[in-house]
Amino acid sequence: MKENEIIILGLDTTSKECSLCIVSNNKVLTEYRFISDNNLSSRIIEILDFVLKGVNLTIEDIDVYGVGIGPGIFTGIRVGMTTVKGLVFGRRTQVIPVSALDAMATNYKKNNSPIVSIVDAKRGQVYISVCEYSKKNDDFSIIYEPSLISILNIENILDKNQKYIFVGSGVTNNIELLKDIFTKSDCFVDSKFLAYQVAQIAYKEFKAGNGETNIERVNPLYIRRTDAEENYERDNKKGKK
Repeated sequence: MKENEIIILGLDTTSKECSLCIVSNNKVLTEYRFISDNNLSSRIIEILDFVLKGVNLTIEDIDVYGVGIGPGIFTGIRVGMTTVKGLVFGRRTQVIPVSALDAMATNYKKNNSPIVSIVDAKRGQVYISVCEYSKKNDDFSIIYEPSLISILNIENILDKNQKYIFVGSGVTNNIELLKDIFTKSDCFVDSKFLAYQVAQIAYKEFKAGNGETNIERVNPLYIRRTDAEENYERDNKKGKK
């Protein structure tokens, strides 16, 4: 490794479009994309080992882990975070938690409009956040905190006369609705593979001194309760009747 070289592993398993990226400072060394299945937990370490060998690195060479914490698929989020926790156990390696909504916005720094990141949450709902990029601070400011909403209520949250940049998986199934309501806005259906964007954010946060060495402080961003939690509450209510 070169002097002052920071090796970052970006991992995103918040959707079925999973990805893993190795970055040296801000330069991509390699990226691996794959579609997850029911064997994600057993495959992820094998894939990581394959990717590291491809660039002649080992786990010991990783200085920072950037991990997607959601929102998205509960199982994928858990697998990603459990994997990182296992990799840093007993080490002082820094971990940067990254919201998938923030990762989606990173490609749109050059736009002057607010960026609306949307992740499909099924059941007619979406995870949403709104941010705005400041060239002065070279950073995003949150206008609307990550939330779970009905897609039909989006016009009650956003100004239909404002120009927005809509990005993310939630745009795909709702593009006509968004175009009809927000006629001044642009809609982009980005790649859902976010490991590189996760690594970019992780590098910036690391440089700002925001790395976390206590993995127990790194928590998932579920927003909506898991199906197991909802089923448990429903069953309890039935039992009390």
